[in-house]
Amino acid sequence: MAGLSKYERDLRARLRDPTLWPEFDRPNFLQRLDAVAAGALRKATVEGHLAAILIYHQLVEEMVRLLIRDSQFLVQVALRPWPIEFPPRRKQVFGQLQQELRESVAFSHKDRFLAVTDRINAIRVDVVHKLTRRGSLSGLRRDALKARRLYERAYSIFDDVHDGFRVDLHGFRKDLS
Repeated sequence: MAGLSKYERDLRARLRDPTLWPEFDRPNFLQRLDAVAAGALRKATVEGHLAAILIYHQLVEEMVRLLIRDSQFLVQVALRPWPIEFPPRRKQVFGQLQQELRESVAFSHKDRFLAVTDRINAIRVDVVHKLTRRGSLSGLRRDALKARRLYERAYSIFDDVHDGFRVDLHGFRKDLS
C-alpha cells in the first residue's frame, strides 16, 4: 500500500470491512418505531392514525437517507483513487433528500421508489399542513392505512436496492489487490 494517499488507504480499509458500509444508524430503534406505528394504527384513534402516518413517513425518510449514503459510497469506491467527498448536509427536509437521491447514481427501481416516497409525503403534507382545512377527521384511518401500505412497498423496494448496492460493493472488494 506504499504510495497510496491517506484517502485511498482509508477508503480501501472501509471497503474491506463490510461492517463499515452504509447501514441504518439505529436499526433496533427503527424496528421499535415500526412496531409503535403498527400498534398506533390498531388503536383506531385519531392520535393513533396521526402517529402511524408520521412514523411511517419518518421510516421512509431513513430509507432515503441510507440509499443516498449507499450511492455516495459506491461513487467513492468506483472513482478511486480519485478523491471525492460528500459533505454532510444538515437539516434537509424530505423533499431535499428526495432530490438528492434523484440526482444520485441510477439504480434498479429508482423511479418506483421515488414515486412511493412522493405518495407517502403527500399524505403527510395533507395531514400535517392541511389538517385544519379538512373540515372533519374522517378519512384519517384510510390515510393511515394507505401510509402503511406505501411504507411496506417502499421497504420492499428499498431492501432489494440496498442489497444490490452491497452486492456491487462486494464486487469492488474482491477486486482490491
